[in-house]
Amino acid sequence: MDKSQLKKKLGMDLVSKKELLEVIPLSARTIDDAKKYEGLPHYKIGSRVLYDLNEVREWLKERYVVSAG
Repeated sequence: MDKSQLKKKLGMDLVSKKELLEVIPLSARTIDDAKKYEGLPHYKIGSRVLYDLNEVREWLKERYVVSAG
């Protein structure tokens, strides 16, 4: 099952870390550390790690304050 089939089946907006980095202004290291130490939501499917964009956005909103400027 490829990612688009999985996305449709689960009803989630699943993306890889590379795709996540394109829309979330964090470094790859920060993503890895947040996943390992802070509970960043992710799904391990076989050898792939995927992230639901909506879950990640909500998780970030709960933990980080965005400054204007």
